[in-house]
Amino acid sequence: MQMQKSSKRLFGGSQMPTIKEWVGREELLAKLAKNLSNQHKALAIHGEGGIGKTAIIIKLIEQYRSDRWRSLSNRESSSIIPETCPYDNVMYCKANNSDSFNLFGEFFKAFGLPANSIALSPEQTIDIIIKKLQTERWLIAIDNLEDLLETYTHKCKSSLIGNLLHALVYSEHNSKIIIIGQKLPELDLADRNTKKIDPEVIDVEEIGGISPSASIQLLEDLGAKDHQIDLDWIADQVDGNIFALKLLANYSKHHPGELRQKPELVTKEIMPLMRAYLDCQKSTATQLLKRMSVLRRKGLNAKTLTTLRLLRPYAPKIVFKKLARKNTEALLAEFIDCGLVEKLIDQETGENLYIMHRSVSQTLQTLFRLELPELWSYAAKMYSFFKSPKQMQNLEDWQFRLEKLYFCLLLRKYDVVGRVVVRSLLPSLQRWNHLDLQQEWCQRLIPHVEGNIYQYCIQTLGCIYRDIGRLDDAERYFKDSLSYATRKKSSREMAKSIGLLGDVARYRGDYDEAEVLYRRSLQFFLELGDRSSVAISWASLGENELDRGNLELAEIHLKKALVSMKNLKMTWHIAEVNWDLTKIYRAKGDWQQAQTHCDIAATLFRKIGAEKDLKKILTSQSKFSLG
Repeated sequence: MQMQKSSKRLFGGSQMPTIKEWVGREELLAKLAKNLSNQHKALAIHGEGGIGKTAIIIKLIEQYRSDRWRSLSNRESSSIIPETCPYDNVMYCKANNSDSFNLFGEFFKAFGLPANSIALSPEQTIDIIIKKLQTERWLIAIDNLEDLLETYTHKCKSSLIGNLLHALVYSEHNSKIIIIGQKLPELDLADRNTKKIDPEVIDVEEIGGISPSASIQLLEDLGAKDHQIDLDWIADQVDGNIFALKLLANYSKHHPGELRQKPELVTKEIMPLMRAYLDCQKSTATQLLKRMSVLRRKGLNAKTLTTLRLLRPYAPKIVFKKLARKNTEALLAEFIDCGLVEKLIDQETGENLYIMHRSVSQTLQTLFRLELPELWSYAAKMYSFFKSPKQMQNLEDWQFRLEKLYFCLLLRKYDVVGRVVVRSLLPSLQRWNHLDLQQEWCQRLIPHVEGNIYQYCIQTLGCIYRDIGRLDDAERYFKDSLSYATRKKSSREMAKSIGLLGDVARYRGDYDEAEVLYRRSLQFFLELGDRSSVAISWASLGENELDRGNLELAEIHLKKALVSMKNLKMTWHIAEVNWDLTKIYRAKGDWQQAQTHCDIAATLFRKIGAEKDLKKILTSQSKFSLG
């Protein structure tokens, strides 16, 4: 009888590290599985680093994976879960602090929705996610939450992520949410009325260490060679911290009987354990660990880590043989045995990826803080070996360049980073509507740059606040931009800042003030002979008249702008003006003209990958056709 293939899937399996040791957690696992079946909508798990939170969740999820399907030869089998699973699908997401990580993107990838859906407003995006969880029953696990939190407040760095977490927990849907981290974002998970986590909605579980008997079993399984009485003593000292037990087992295996003479090492504190571990290592192992410690949390394969290991200060490129890669893999295998590094399996390629445990990374950076600039330079150099696509289609295409930029920023190469950010990164992020990342990069650069780069960054921040309706904040940034341009005697930037202040006035409905500012900006640009900015000023005047309801004058201004824009090949602006003309002709009832301009706008936005702008057209067309 042929086995029918299940339609249910596990998404994010490639982010799940392999769990080799599993001791003393069966009772806790059964308890958490039972908790998932109760009335609570969410399960929030927290505990100190190295205690085994990730292993528990992975084992919980693996209960729903089918051994029969995993025995199949194709890679897809690892993502199949049996039809008997109480959930339609399961998603595991491990947060990381790299700029290319996007929690919304992880949801859309799992849901099979197009990436350009993220170009919607944050509220619309969250609404789509919740509706999916209402129509289907999902189990969602978000791990490593501490990478998304502020260090001291334990609040989400991004208000968008905070709003998403709150919606996942408190919105009406049929799914279950698991949140895992050393600390919980209590403000983001709190009920909006009581300002406290609702115990009827969220089941909060603090994870402690494994029992002394389980600790002894783990030490023995890992090859510890101390006498039984010493193993009992070790188990009592470390409170069942799995990470500490792995390091102590490794030390005992290589130095049996010595821990009694070095009681300061028998602790769950990671610093003395790491010092002792490094003292026993060869320079090649220590060097690789140091260099991996500064990498942000994204798994890399053995070939890439071999490149990182072999880098030399002045070597223009790396040429290595298979033996070098095998040596790297042998080092990584030892790091995995000690719990320093986690191994992931990429579900698409099947290759092994490696990522350092967060607590280890932080400890190593503290131990080698004087060497950090050198380690950053090696990381930047490693990422320079990656080739990015010529045409960046999404944030994933930027991932390696973003990492290189990040390390160049740490190395204080502000002008180099600023030029790339202003010329390439920010325009791409604007097209894809990644507001948080735009804001973050501008704020990173502003204290360290000046001139056009500084001006562009504060104007970008103003535009972000303008577009989300925080007009007072937008006005503050645009006034700062005008003041800076005035001090620098930059007529062009003064004119641009005045035009942006015109936007604020228009958004507030003060059309007379907006016209004054737009015309003042236009006069500056006419005197400078800046044809493209003149065209943009006419378009702004047209949009102001459109908002006023003066369709005839709006059409005149916009068509005047369009002629210049076509001559100057200003693709995005041509598309935007065509969209404005679409609205004018719809208001006039000229459906044929409206459709012509709408098609032009959609085609151009699609051509340049302006997902946010394309989405507003498609959404408007849908509403208009329904109307």
